[in-house]
Amino acid sequence: MYFNRTIKNTTSVLGVLLGLSSIINHGIFEALQGVLIVLYTGEVKRIYCPFMVIAKEDVPPIQKGKEYTVEAVKMTLKLEDVFIIGGRAYSGWYFAVKV
Repeated sequence: MYFNRTIKNTTSVLGVLLGLSSIINHGIFEALQGVLIVLYTGEVKRIYCPFMVIAKEDVPPIQKGKEYTVEAVKMTLKLEDVFIIGGRAYSGWYFAVKV
């Protein structure tokens, strides 16, 4: 992937394209205050932290079906969402956003 080979030279370009503020340790981008979601109606909506999510899977100590508050959103170098819940990072795939 092009960005992986040239990340030092494209940091500012990535920041502009993705709306990211900076790169932090362990290959995770620090995101701004929220995320864009696509509703079932096809409408795009921006939500800001903190927002509520419902766990779709058991990921200890997260329990399936329970609601959690997302304190921050970050992004991996592979452009996957990471939700910060209770000070710990979890993949966004494990959650449904409550709107």
